[in-house]
Amino acid sequence: MNIIRVDDEHSQSLIKHVTLGTITPGVTTLKTLYLKNAGGAGDRVLDISIQSRSPIAQDTSEVLRTLSVPTVAPINVEYGVKYLYARGPLPGLTQLHTYENDYWDDGEGGEALVKARMACLGPWGISVETTRLVRKVSFMRYYMRYDCTDFA
Repeated sequence: MNIIRVDDEHSQSLIKHVTLGTITPGVTTLKTLYLKNAGGAGDRVLDISIQSRSPIAQDTSEVLRTLSVPTVAPINVEYGVKYLYARGPLPGLTQLHTYENDYWDDGEGGEALVKARMACLGPWGISVETTRLVRKVSFMRYYMRYDCTDFA
């Protein structure tokens, strides 16, 4: 989704009647247009129509311009995971603490080395304030470990 903003007006598609007032000879005026891209990267096309009217000759003219604005993804993140399995003995079936919900058996996973590579793709820098790695417990793992199934 793209949002165009000029002064106090904003729209997803069209802004009409942005006035510049009367411009006297030799004077330059400036109007800033903001384009916010919340979608994927790629070129955005802006069609701009500038209409002018001479107050003396009552003559009207129009200039049409098409602008192509490239947008890029602000950041690219690549992940890599390397697993190191535990080398110690597996717990026995009679060790009851292994059946508690918060028990972690190194024999079931060991360690995972997670590498995240972040690259700033845009022309402006970014500031990363915090990152967090959260362990996700699979429902299937929970079901297979704690469900009582009789195969007899």
